Amino acid sequence: MHKLSDQDIVAGLKVDDRETLRHVYKTLGPKVLGYVLNNSGSREDADELLQNCVMKVWHNIKNDKYDNRGKFEIYFFNIVTYTWIDELRKRKKRPADDIDSVSMYLGEDSFEIMYQNVLKNGQVQSLYKALARLGELCRTVISAFYLDNKPTKEIAEQEGVADSAIRKRLFDCRERLRGLAQEEMNLLNL
Repeated sequence: MHKLSDQDIVAGLKVDDRETLRHVYKTLGPKVLGYVLNNSGSREDADELLQNCVMKVWHNIKNDKYDNRGKFEIYFFNIVTYTWIDELRKRKKRPADDIDSVSMYLGEDSFEIMYQNVLKNGQVQSLYKALARLGELCRTVISAFYLDNKPTKEIAEQEGVADSAIRKRLFDCRERLRGLAQEEMNLLNL
């Protein structure tokens, strides 16, 4: 595969081009791995971070939030850096054996696995279509939590509801998105 220009990468991601997505993973994946391993992380952390950041960048490009003022790789690594720093902060605040923190994220692992499989299999368009089919309320909560990395407390304040209501809504919306994404993937396999 030849080296793609920044414009080619942005244009490819905008139209869900699989080759462009592969290029991003192949060229930036090893750099993300090195960064995470050098900053208190594991290979699994790097894989998850890469998935999350590719999704964030893709979301920003699809929604015209990418301003194209600098090199794509620098933009991408700014997102990687801030996302990893946020994750490390969350880990410090959330002890692994804290029952409340575990229950707060109940169901998130299976959502993350589905989300990673969608990306690994190049079925980004299926996830995007499923997001579009969600109601506005669910889209807002899912986007704020997963793509904008906002804590549930902040989302609750913005929506004017209790934090527990947002956690419940997030759980329900994840379930709905999981079902819709599965339907979209099944349609692709027909």
